[in-house]
Amino acid sequence: MKIVLLDGDRIKKESDIHKEFGKVISLPGYYGENLDALYDVLTDLNEEIGVIVVKNKLLMNNLGKSWENFLLLMEDLNEEISDFYFMIAPFGNN
Repeated sequence: MKIVLLDGDRIKKESDIHKEFGKVISLPGYYGENLDALYDVLTDLNEEIGVIVVKNKLLMNNLGKSWENFLLLMEDLNEEISDFYFMIAPFGNN
């Protein structure tokens, strides 16, 4: 399983989320760095992937509406893909 770690200390804007995914999975050269493109890549992926969030409150503050949209995307993917796992870690949320 590949794990994407989204840490509120390191993610200051939405493009940082895409960079973190790019460190773990191969993103195509034409990847558009938007949530629709991320959805397309993740639904086409044929391997297990986990996304772990730490310092969720910082991410909320840093990204605002973009973070809310990202969480909705994660919820959709969690329901649609059997090999996709999403978790907000219960620690580091000061």
